[in-house]
Amino acid sequence: MTALSKPNTPAKIVDLLLQGHSIPQIIEYGRESGMDAEGALPDVITYLEAVASQPRKQVIGFCMESLRDIYRQALTVGDFSLARSCIMDLAKLAAADSVKPARATRKSACR
Repeated sequence: MTALSKPNTPAKIVDLLLQGHSIPQIIEYGRESGMDAEGALPDVITYLEAVASQPRKQVIGFCMESLRDIYRQALTVGDFSLARSCIMDLAKLAAADSVKPARATRKSACR
């Protein structure tokens, strides 16, 4: 069992971070709920670093699949504005996937 699969510890902290809570708020929540939030932070940081180091194509693929799911749900509930936004975002991702990211040069990075 990995650290992130343990109930109510790092996975809960990741959820709270994704909901916009600050580290101090999460630590306070941990104290109130009996969870060792402060002790679990190193595992959370390791997890987030691993997620951030995923290959670019893998991240774009995840985003595309997520947008497709949102698009499907938007059509189901009749939110055609959101569905249209999903299509536009998918088109942007498809275009971004075909272009390699520009490398910053020393000159351009300093301006």
